[in-house]
Amino acid sequence: MNFKLFIALLLIFLLSIPCVFGADNWNTFGYDFNRTSYSPETINITNWGQIWNFTGFDFSDDNIIVADGHVVFGSESPDAFLVLNATTGTEICRVNTTSDALDCSHENGIVYGALGTGNVTAFYINNCTQIWNFSTGGNIYRSNTLIVGDFIYIGNDKNYTYAINKTDGTEIWSFDVPGANFRTRPVYYNDTVYIGDSLSPYKMYAINATDGSELWNVTVGTSLLYGGAVLYPSGDDAYIAWGSYDNHIYVLNSSDGAEVCNYSVPYGDVYLAAPAYHSDTLYFGSSSNMYAINATNCSLT
Repeated sequence: MNFKLFIALLLIFLLSIPCVFGADNWNTFGYDFNRTSYSPETINITNWGQIWNFTGFDFSDDNIIVADGHVVFGSESPDAFLVLNATTGTEICRVNTTSDALDCSHENGIVYGALGTGNVTAFYINNCTQIWNFSTGGNIYRSNTLIVGDFIYIGNDKNYTYAINKTDGTEIWSFDVPGANFRTRPVYYNDTVYIGDSLSPYKMYAINATDGSELWNVTVGTSLLYGGAVLYPSGDDAYIAWGSYDNHIYVLNSSDGAEVCNYSVPYGDVYLAAPAYHSDTLYFGSSSNMYAINATNCSLT
């Protein structure tokens, strides 16, 4: 499917929720800081259909957030974050940027967005007034702003994962792995941030969310690049799952990084999109198929 067509369909899907049912905000990539991509809202599919159309830009990424009656997304032409009225599709305001505007997240009326040149910026959703700007010192690609408590977590292409104070944009800590490329979207569980290195040897890192110390790392698959991971509970444990370039879905135990199971597909780019999780089931797509597998043993449901 054409990427821009996919984004257009996704936008229609997201907008059908708040306009018809007054749904919860979709504040970040994957809905929550575990990236489950599951909302408790019920959707009446008979009400699907185009509500409005907004043109004159190029998406720079696949992340759209819907919050407090607004739609927010990043553009690479023009370089800007755009804020639209979710009901009418009219532009409310925009934040012009110095490079392509990427993923963003929202909390309490403030949007936290990432730029391709490595900056993280905060602005008010209702008028686009900027609050602060933070430079990570390296390009950002695919790593989404993850908001947990008073911190924002994000990785860059130049060895670092950061924790940033969400109030004033100052650095809390940085986690440095020489030669690493943290292009995956971080996830959070139990005071731990999990993020993947997209360069060989393709490691997943568990980092103490408070002080930035390393808890463990493990080599996994052959890519942690595009889609990112999803984290979900399983009994007394929590598991992390993601798609790899070697056409596998891998599941790790979040406490020590041990592999729980994996599922292989014949072919098909499963690394391009993060799996979704609900009710002990992982959902993911390849270039030609949609799959649902058991989230604890990777068997086909």
